[in-house]
Amino acid sequence: MIELSDDGGGIDRARVRAIARARGLIATDAAPDDAETDQLLFRPGFSTAGQVSDVSGRGVGLDVLRSAIAGLGGRIAVTSEPGRGTRFTLSMPLTLAVLDGIVVRAGGQTLIVPVATALETAALRALDRRPLGAGPDRSAGPQLVRMQGGFAPLCDVAAILGYRPAAGGVAQDRADDRTGGGVVILTQAEDGRRAALLVDAILDQRQVVIKPIRGGLPPMAGIAAATILGDGRVALILDPAELAGAAAVAAAVDDIAREVV
Repeated sequence: MIELSDDGGGIDRARVRAIARARGLIATDAAPDDAETDQLLFRPGFSTAGQVSDVSGRGVGLDVLRSAIAGLGGRIAVTSEPGRGTRFTLSMPLTLAVLDGIVVRAGGQTLIVPVATALETAALRALDRRPLGAGPDRSAGPQLVRMQGGFAPLCDVAAILGYRPAAGGVAQDRADDRTGGGVVILTQAEDGRRAALLVDAILDQRQVVIKPIRGGLPPMAGIAAATILGDGRVALILDPAELAGAAAVAAAVDDIAREVV
């Protein structure tokens, strides 16, 4: 719990209601109570500043703050007494290192895909796949899959991480034989890049505690951190954006190798 308070005049709720009515945030005949009036401060575009300056008047502030806190799993509340001051209370999780994850199996290993990055899941056999590149052996190279109205690169997680050898640069066709088609998780990174992660199966969905990877280990492409599951096993947490980048590099290297040969 984090509290920020002052000993000023408190919130002028009559003025807040008047500005909200003038800007169309509430109906002209609306009569919100004190708690509802205080919540108007968090509406996008709301400001009580008389003039726009570098720090106020633009209507960007408390709404952005509440969104950021909500994104961390927290809450913000405000209380005010006229003539005595205002208090903002931030309720944050005990630990911020908690992640909602999809537990998957790939190449015999248990891995975690962040739920926040997942857009859709589907069976591989049900998806429209297209080879990427030119040449007679296109089917053995990188592939695209159609999901949510567009194409995304298909990334065989087990092959990229070295849990099983790739055939012709990718192991998608081998995955068909071993896993009955496999499961594809469409992910999207913060920068908007999408990747279709091919795994053997989806096992569960749960919250996991993030553990940084330390001890002198070098950075691993596609791995963000690790966690310890309830049965004591260590599971790596995937970074979909890096996985897609690693897959692109691997495909480029494979293409160059075939050209050289």
